[in-house]
Amino acid sequence: MTDPGYGQGQPYGQSQYGATQQGAYPAQGGAGTPYPSQGGTPASKGFLGSLFDTSFSEFVTPTIIKVVYVIVMVILGLETLAWILYGFIVLKLGGIVTLIIAPLIGLVSLAIWRMVLELFMVVFRMSDDIRALRGNR
Repeated sequence: MTDPGYGQGQPYGQSQYGATQQGAYPAQGGAGTPYPSQGGTPASKGFLGSLFDTSFSEFVTPTIIKVVYVIVMVILGLETLAWILYGFIVLKLGGIVTLIIAPLIGLVSLAIWRMVLELFMVVFRMSDDIRALRGNR
């Protein structure tokens, strides 16, 4: 028996019968090939060109989603501080309660915003992947 067992003597991706692991799906890239959405080709029209594109062939959301998330974080942080100050100014003793509850509500709100923005990005990445699959026909 020349093979040490379970195809370990073969190069990676080769079985003992000579077929590759990619044989069933030749259009699929090999190991290390990035998904189309990970390749990150820059937008050909730029931000303003994509913004005024009436055919919607280029999407603006993937380019501005990081900025939107930073704006949401700043607004939620300021809102949390405002609630804490409101608690100490108006409620006096209730300020200690708002000091505990307001950051928790702020974190939950930030988590919800993050999930919504990630959902948007998942939809756009699915669109990129479907477009790439159509191109492989």
